[in-house]
Amino acid sequence: MKKIFTALMVAAMVLSTGCGNQAQEAAKDAQQKVEQKADEAKETAKQAADDAAKKVEQKVEENANAVKEEAQKVEEKTEQKIQETAQQAQEVKQELEAKVGQMEQASVSEAMKAVSFNGVAPTMHIDEAKKILGEPTAQVDDDEFAFSNGLIIEIDKGTNLVEKIKIRQAGVPNAKGVEVGMMEYVLNEKCGPADKIEIDDGEVEYKYYDGGKQFKTVYTSRGGIITEIETEVDD
Repeated sequence: MKKIFTALMVAAMVLSTGCGNQAQEAAKDAQQKVEQKADEAKETAKQAADDAAKKVEQKVEENANAVKEEAQKVEEKTEQKIQETAQQAQEVKQELEAKVGQMEQASVSEAMKAVSFNGVAPTMHIDEAKKILGEPTAQVDDDEFAFSNGLIIEIDKGTNLVEKIKIRQAGVPNAKGVEVGMMEYVLNEKCGPADKIEIDDGEVEYKYYDGGKQFKTVYTSRGGIITEIETEVDD
């Protein structure tokens, strides 16, 4: 009986030892699987993070390109608008200059009429004056011409434009209706108050500036009678 019990004990011990080894092996396998699973999870997570980072980077780059393209469009539109505005400003400037030129020309023309003698006025070309007055009766130093009606014209030799017109004889009134031989008091009636009056040795000069001081007309009188009228471009 004792022998049987001993044999059973030995068998139980052997069986117990075998089960322990199996359990250890199973635990070891389970740990290895867990570690492997963890490594796989880490790798998957790392790959997902890399993919996400690439997507974010790609999205940022796309947005940056879109912003850059939009900025380029805005810059191009702004540049085009600046050019259009500059062109419009240039056109307006040219139009204004043309209008100012026309106004100035009209002003000069009106001023010329106001200081003319028989339609001849300073700034007119000498050839135009000759068409109106005829050929001069005398000429001095290539720049002074005398005509049969008593007018004496001085020109600029470089341009042949009339610079000065003067007369010392009666019979040729200027555009204001004043002529040599009239009493000086008619100046107030026909020309208004003089801009400047100068007296020298019995002679009185009544100076008038016409056309925004483009022209100067001087009426010289002695003893209350106008003895000379002179009109010239005012320097």
